[in-house]
Amino acid sequence: MKIVAFLQNPWFRPGTDQRLIDLYRTNQEFHRRVLRLSATGKALYNAFGPKLYSEIHWDNANPRSGSTRDTKYPPDMVHMENVIVAQNPDVLLLFGRQAQDGIDRILHESFLKYTFGYVVFRAPHPMARGSAVRHLEQIVRDLRSFLAQKKC
Repeated sequence: MKIVAFLQNPWFRPGTDQRLIDLYRTNQEFHRRVLRLSATGKALYNAFGPKLYSEIHWDNANPRSGSTRDTKYPPDMVHMENVIVAQNPDVLLLFGRQAQDGIDRILHESFLKYTFGYVVFRAPHPMARGSAVRHLEQIVRDLRSFLAQKKC
């Protein structure tokens, strides 16, 4: 079962080596490790657990990185479509407004709406409006229930 998760966009401190930013975009294992160092990544890792966290392909609705944690770029539909086509997921996890808006636009405007064959789960961004634990409980519960049904 292939799972792809979209967050809004990454951010890196000013002065971060561009090679590391590029590696974050192109190397999923590096992406997972760097994400896990952030507050968002820690919340996701704790909520999904080590095994499921490591099975998810983590990406961003916009791959362009900001220089502060509150940077928000609009969703990049072409990037999101490319990830979906390349990964061919069974499940999409959407965290936050940017990711959700990007998929809504894809489903409305894109050729991918004709090949829509995946289940979508939506949640607020893990760090939005309070407790990350509360925000993640439902999406984790829904995903685990879906995965358990598919194994039957």
